[in-house]
Amino acid sequence: IGNGHNFIAGGKTTKNYGLGFQKPIKVVINNLVMNGGGGIAMSNGANVVINNSTIKAKYSASGRHLFYVSNAVLTVNSGEFEVFTTKTRYIRTQNDAKVYVKGGTWSDMLSTGQEPIVSDAGTTVEITGGKFQVNYTNYKFDPTPYLATGYKAVRVGDYMEVSAE
Repeated sequence: IGNGHNFIAGGKTTKNYGLGFQKPIKVVINNLVMNGGGGIAMSNGANVVINNSTIKAKYSASGRHLFYVSNAVLTVNSGEFEVFTTKTRYIRTQNDAKVYVKGGTWSDMLSTGQEPIVSDAGTTVEITGGKFQVNYTNYKFDPTPYLATGYKAVRVGDYMEVSAE
């Protein structure tokens, strides 16, 4: 999916996810652009890999996320990821979900005091790369609790950058 194809919602909002994978399928997403609208939901054994994609989530309903993962696997290798709506998170995991963030630039988390990642017990969120914006007054996301062993997060300008120790 992707390979240069653009899914563009013209900056409009939606109350639903832009893409959903709800069965045991392996999907590799390359060079996808989703500008506005919803993020990506995966469940029921889906295995999704994101490469060099731009995904910007803007919802009209609360309780949505850039990536919602339930009993599925998500690997984010690279891209640009933005959240434009309050009460929206970068990542939400439930039901034995596994998320591996290996890179990407994560920006514009607008929710005052909201944690950008929510991970239920029994799920995995492991960060080994990427840059996470931290320049908003009430937004102080520190990816340290999600770092894989041997990795560190260091503040560089407006971002926390993750790298090997």
